[in-house]
Amino acid sequence: MFKGHPANRKDLAKDFDDLLNDKPLEGVEAPGEEGGADEKTKGEETDIEGIKKCMEEMTRFKTEDAKALQDECKNDASGMMRNFCVITMEAGLSTEGKWTNEYTNHRVLVGPKAKVDACKKAIEMKMGSGKGEMNYNFKLNEQFHE
Repeated sequence: MFKGHPANRKDLAKDFDDLLNDKPLEGVEAPGEEGGADEKTKGEETDIEGIKKCMEEMTRFKTEDAKALQDECKNDASGMMRNFCVITMEAGLSTEGKWTNEYTNHRVLVGPKAKVDACKKAIEMKMGSGKGEMNYNFKLNEQFHE
């Protein structure tokens, strides 16, 4: 099992040839008896359709709601130390063939209370709390500071 960046390998072409010929890579730890089954993937168990649904929500956020929020909060956001609302998704496939997905909306607002409150309200009106509200189903990570 190789963990790390391929740029750290001395001869990447030789590594590929070795792998194609079922030879072990030099300088790489052999997997344990369980074959690496101890590795955990992040998020909740899902299927490929669940991941596709999250991707559709992310596209909608990018093409519709993010632009609308930028326009709506432009004046309130000016002068704030931090003001962002992003969505991330980390999907994984376990060695057992099970999909997991961690789908999170990160909201970080740092600045004067009036500006934080105005931006927070605008975001909540567009996106809700992610529990099926406004057709979003993400985990929410909020940080608000004055």
